Amino acid sequence: IARWTSNFTPPTQPYGGGQVYYKNSSGEEISLGSGGGGSSSSLWGQNSTSLYYNGGNVGVGTSSPGSKLDINGQISAALGSSAAPAYSLTGDLNTGIFSPAADSLALSTGGTERLRVDSSGNIGIGTTGPVAQFVSGRTVLTVKGSTGAGVLEVTGAQADADATRIGFLQYADSNSVAADKRLAMITVDTQGTTSNNRGGLLGFWTKPDGGVLGGTPQMAINNTGNVGIGTTAPNEKLDLQGRMYIADSTLPTTTTNRLYSVAGNLYWNGSKLTGSGTTEFGLKEDEWADTGATIPGNLSGSQGIIIGDYVYLFGGYNGSSYVNVIYRAPISNPTSWTNTGAVLPISLGNSQLAVIGDYVYLFGGYNATASSYTNAIYRAPISNPTSWTNTGSTIPGSIAWSQPIVVGSYIYLFGGFLGGGVYTNAIYRAPISNPTSWTNTGATLPSSFAYSQVSVIGNYLYLFGGYNGSPMNTVYRAPISNPTSWVNTGATLPGALNSSQLFIIGNYVYLFGGGAGSSTNVIYRAPIYTNSPNLSQNPSWKMVSDTSTESGLWVQNGTSMYSGLTGNIGLGISNPTAKLEVAGNSDSTQMVIRANSTQSNTNPLFKLTTSTGTELTHLSSDNTTNIFLGTNTGRANNVSGVGLQGLYNTFIGSSAGYGNTTGYGNLALGYQAGYTNSTG
Repeated sequence: IARWTSNFTPPTQPYGGGQVYYKNSSGEEISLGSGGGGSSSSLWGQNSTSLYYNGGNVGVGTSSPGSKLDINGQISAALGSSAAPAYSLTGDLNTGIFSPAADSLALSTGGTERLRVDSSGNIGIGTTGPVAQFVSGRTVLTVKGSTGAGVLEVTGAQADADATRIGFLQYADSNSVAADKRLAMITVDTQGTTSNNRGGLLGFWTKPDGGVLGGTPQMAINNTGNVGIGTTAPNEKLDLQGRMYIADSTLPTTTTNRLYSVAGNLYWNGSKLTGSGTTEFGLKEDEWADTGATIPGNLSGSQGIIIGDYVYLFGGYNGSSYVNVIYRAPISNPTSWTNTGAVLPISLGNSQLAVIGDYVYLFGGYNATASSYTNAIYRAPISNPTSWTNTGSTIPGSIAWSQPIVVGSYIYLFGGFLGGGVYTNAIYRAPISNPTSWTNTGATLPSSFAYSQVSVIGNYLYLFGGYNGSPMNTVYRAPISNPTSWVNTGATLPGALNSSQLFIIGNYVYLFGGGAGSSTNVIYRAPIYTNSPNLSQNPSWKMVSDTSTESGLWVQNGTSMYSGLTGNIGLGISNPTAKLEVAGNSDSTQMVIRANSTQSNTNPLFKLTTSTGTELTHLSSDNTTNIFLGTNTGRANNVSGVGLQGLYNTFIGSSAGYGNTTGYGNLALGYQAGYTNSTG
């Protein structure tokens, strides 16, 4: 069967049956058939239900095809699916391209969709929904793992070496007119010396305004996990090379291992690092807690003091009777108490205790032996705080449970119990030079109460709890510059408490036992904030600088500590006659200057100077057989350890024995005596 069109001339010879052919005006023939008889030059053939082309290129919409199939125009195909994509590969019909939805395109391999571009241009790898959290106007690339985490891997083809760039993630500004439009980037470099198994360095870069992106990354994480800001070689978990700003916040509930700023002051681990004054610490008034530990028994009305390495409790009330026992606990473990076996002269409670000079005093209290309140004053030497006597002196009245403390040159008594249900808010004081001469200051506490606990912490006096007919949990305070001006802090103890015992141990204020309607063995404590933790670890360190006057207090300057006193300092004596007077209380060495292990004769153990610092004389020694007195005496002497070299030398006078090195058995008296001798 032959069929012609008007555009073509019939062939010169007929072809076999079942063929369709045409011939154009140029004599070119095209036949479509089943391979019947005839001698056609046709390039098309039929194989069963398939049609094939034997050679050359085929053009659709073009007369000069440049490839096997060249189509000038659109191609329409079925949408397909992941198992049967619209466009697939020969012999692999479940791998190819298909359209899963309107205006969307997807790739599949092995019959499973692997990548999708949705109608908004978002790209998903391993997911059919590439927008996890939609943001209008943004194009998203989502990578989702088939059974686990999704991975986006970047690698390079560079040779193995240290400090080699592996890859970039860059962010560019399309509106920029600069040649380099990058705003920021993240880079990964090799870092390390292990060939073919090096560590990594992650770098974060940003471009300055009007500048260029380059130089070194502003932040880096090295192969040990250290983070560097301003450095690519951080030495610690966080290495900041530059300044840091910490905005103000409130005091955190937990302060351990925390750095924070409150009211313009910087704190670390609860310790104040900055602020007025060179040394400062104070009470964290809202952080009292029950330790869970207990004293030996239910005890209230006792009196406590730290002497040497121990905390002492003297007498008190055990819930049924007053006692004269003396307990103690080491300050290294203030929850481990024992009975010393020693006793007070009488069964005494609710007294007032203070250390003045060489003695521990007990003022007044309740005398259980006489069943009455007393105004007697007892004392014991601090060298033996278990040996008590009656001084024969008295306080102004029979007062119990007042609170005594030494501030400046006075000892104060705050409030107290007068017996018969009567409490007082009076403030008495006596000079520490004569602690038996008491007067009424005329000032008063905010209310009448007793059984409180007093302490100096930082720049304040505190009164904790007390009793005014019922137990109190109030915390009052007054500035040490004016110990008669009291206010309520608004803070409270964990529970109402009276007749307790207070100590400062380490960085905490402790309250041991007391009364809370009945005798209790609780132990409360509150932390102290300080920028001088070494000082606060001294249990007797309770006062620091009042920055306005520095009078009668101690101040820290760097690693040094000094007193702002304008008077004298006494050790073992309450009325020193010199700037520093040490009074011994036994037949023992009273002062020791211990040399450093690297001490040399050019830095004498003892030096006298003028008021302007000009050196007057030195006193030093480098061996029990040598003595050097005078500036620059024996400065080069060398006790070599060989025979007598450098031994048995006495040099007295400025520059005496100046040049001596290993010479021995020399006596040089006077200015520059033996100056040139070295080995003789």
